[in-house]
Amino acid sequence: DDDFPRVAVSSVSVEKLVREAGELAKLYDLVILDGAPQLGKLANSTLIASDVVIVPLCPSALDFWAMENFLERFQEARNLKESLQGFILLNRFNSGRNVAKDIQEVLGEFPEIGKLQTTIGDRVAYNETITQGIGVTEHKDPKAKKEMEALAKELEKILF
Repeated sequence: DDDFPRVAVSSVSVEKLVREAGELAKLYDLVILDGAPQLGKLANSTLIASDVVIVPLCPSALDFWAMENFLERFQEARNLKESLQGFILLNRFNSGRNVAKDIQEVLGEFPEIGKLQTTIGDRVAYNETITQGIGVTEHKDPKAKKEMEALAKELEKILF
């Protein structure tokens, strides 16, 4: 469809990630690196190659424990690249659940990284769009579309 922008997608090895990201940044206004959640060589390279890191965080104990490990790596990367910014994006979030209050308190324990105002709800639409091969803004769920538009606007303010 000509109404949507073309998006170039590429894959590179861990060894070439930092250099390739720099080359792509010369060609494009925005380069998105979809990094692996595991904390290995790829995660370290992704952090170093990035200017801004968005970390999706689900409201679960496992995610919070993983966040503590990630923050150690993030701080190491920030020591090498002071300009590196990081933000937590609450994902599968439901403000009506009791755990939502606990999450807000726990986030205060991570001062090294900011928190985006936008939250992504726990919606069927996000799973359906993957199987249908469409974007959330093309889906029939207006709440999901509104969340993605709010996220895009918030990220645009941070990035540009």
